[in-house]
Parts: sequence; C-alpha cells; structure tokens
Amino acid sequence: MIIAGFMARDTFAMLAAGPRVRPAAGMARDTLAWQRESGHAVSRSGLAAVEEMLTLPG
Repeated sequence: MIIAGFMARDTFAMLAAGPRVRPAAGMARDTLAWQRESGHAVSRSGLAAVEEMLTLPG
C-alpha cells in the first residue's frame, strides 16, 4: 500500500519535542470560537440534522 502526503510522515520527532495531540472535538470547538470572536465568517456546510438521519442506516 502506498500512502501519500501527511499520512506518510513519522510524528515521533514532533511528539518528542513536546507538543500534544489534541482531540478533534476540542480543536473544532476552539476553532469555531476563534472564528466567531475574530469576526471571520463562519460557514454553514454539511447536512441538516434531518438529512443526516435519512442517510444513516437503520
């Protein structure tokens, strides 16, 4: 299997230097808060809740 781009990178050196890996949910929450506080436009994308439910099995 050939993996291209960032998925092929070894992160050992970065982790050894001290940065921590943040949970995606926290990063998304903090990014949205930053966008709102900074005046950047917050885009609305993705499915509405009803549309999402219609795509899920069961």
